[in-house]
Formats: sequence, structure tokens, C-alpha cells
Amino acid sequence: MLQKGDAVTPKPSKEFLMIRSMLKPYAVADPKEACIVFPGVDFLSLHRFPSLEMAHYVAAVISERFYNVLIFTLIGEWSHTFRQIMASSVTPRHVYRHRLDISLPPLLPYYRTRKEQKVVKHNLLVLMMNASAAFKEECLETFGKSKEVMLVYECSDQPQFSCDLNGNRVDWSTLCQESKFILIHERIPIFKIALFKALESTSIPIIFTPNYVLPFSDYIDWHLISLRPSSLSRVLDVINSLDDNRVQALRNQIQTVFKDFSSVDRIVNMTLKVLEARMLPLKARTYEQWNKLPDQ
Repeated sequence: MLQKGDAVTPKPSKEFLMIRSMLKPYAVADPKEACIVFPGVDFLSLHRFPSLEMAHYVAAVISERFYNVLIFTLIGEWSHTFRQIMASSVTPRHVYRHRLDISLPPLLPYYRTRKEQKVVKHNLLVLMMNASAAFKEECLETFGKSKEVMLVYECSDQPQFSCDLNGNRVDWSTLCQESKFILIHERIPIFKIALFKALESTSIPIIFTPNYVLPFSDYIDWHLISLRPSSLSRVLDVINSLDDNRVQALRNQIQTVFKDFSSVDRIVNMTLKVLEARMLPLKARTYEQWNKLPDQ
């Protein structure tokens, strides 16, 4: 799409072309015969548009021309909804429409193969990079005296890196691999990426995201793969109350469910199953099937 000779839509990415290739077997020639319309504009990353306003403008134009449009967005946050089905990785509750929109995991550049033997060095990892001063103070007051907790900040001299309490640079992704539990709070900017990393590492996420919708939460029961304490002050009590069998059961369930959205193609396949369940109720999965549980 051009405006005064300048491109206002990004060049299709390889991920976008891969999605179109995956959808090709379901394509029909006449848009009027289609149940879902997947537009030819790459919305996977809103940051590739000249501006967020331009992305909204293009989406609005498409909304006026077609019905039942599906828009995939894995990087960036929409400020409001359109008539389309919005499948997005950053989904605030105030714009999410249950049973219409789809909350997705974030897009990461690679998926790290899980080690068979997880070496646990920290009981709880608390990430605070680039969070507000108030949140950091609350975490320090709650967890600062515990020897089983690893606290991670942004480095004071280089905020793009992470450091421990002593100012030593650390790799928070590696710490995820080495931790049994990870605190995921929406007050850290990278909370959705941190959640993905926790699941990738089969570390048990302790989630505080009251204002955001978790990936595929209309279908996946997050209580089976995470903990949801009522407050930060309750976190240590909750994790210390779990026996080894309960911890291993959570980790096993994480490993099973995470496979369905550990890559772009699997995210697309999961999304297609969601759409199929909505359009063809007789083909809808059961609760046990969505959550990979034994049939009751």
C-alpha cells in the first residue's frame, strides 16, 4: 500500500509468508465464499509500520472492505480493536473480546531445546528489569532477606543488560533455566517474554497479570501450569507448601502444553484449531483435549 509514493505497509516477512503458505490449502478464490479472510498485509510486527497510527489506519481500511478478517500480531500492542478477529501476543483485558479475539504467545527469535536434566540453583527468580521504583522496593522488602530468592535488576550503567543485587551482570534467560519458580509480573515490560522463557525452561511461573490476557486462556487452563497467589507477600508461603510430587506434576504439564505454541507454525496451528472450534462446534475439542489431560 502506497501513500504519496511512500510505502505505508511493511515488506512481507518470512514468518508472514510461512503463515500464508500454511493457510494456502484452505484458500478459496472468491472472498465472498471465505469463512475467514487473511489479508495480504503483514501485521506480525506493528513496529515495522511507519507509525502505530498508520497500522491502525491500514487495519481500519481492511475492516471497511471485508468481514471476518483475521489479523496476526506477535510484536507490538494495538490501542483499540476493530471489526476483525485480533490474534495478538500483547492483549490488555480492556480491549480483549472473549470468544472473538485470540491471545497469543510472543514471537521469539529462537526456541532453546530443553535440557533433560534441569539443574536448579535458585528456588525463586524475581525479575525486575526496568520496572517502576515502587515495584522494585516492594520486591526487595518482600524477598530481599530470603536466601532462596534471586533478584534481578537492569544494570545501572547499562540498562539493556541485567544484573544481580551486587551489580554483577547476569543472563536472565540462563537464570530461568536454573530456577524452580519464576515471578512473572505485568509491571515488568518483558513479562510476556519472561513467561515464554519460564515455560520453555519448565520453570513454574508465578503469575500476576490482572490487566492482561494470557495466551490461549479461553482454552488452556493456566491453573494447571502456573501458580496465582493473592499477593507478593504470599508467594514464598505458597511455593514452600508444595511437595515434590506437585512440583513435578506442574513441570510435566508445562512441558506437555508448551509444545503447542513453542514456534510460529505451532502458534498458527493452535489458532486454526481455535477458529475451527468456534465455527464448527461439533469439531470442538474438550477441556481434556485442549489441556492434554486423560479423558474423563
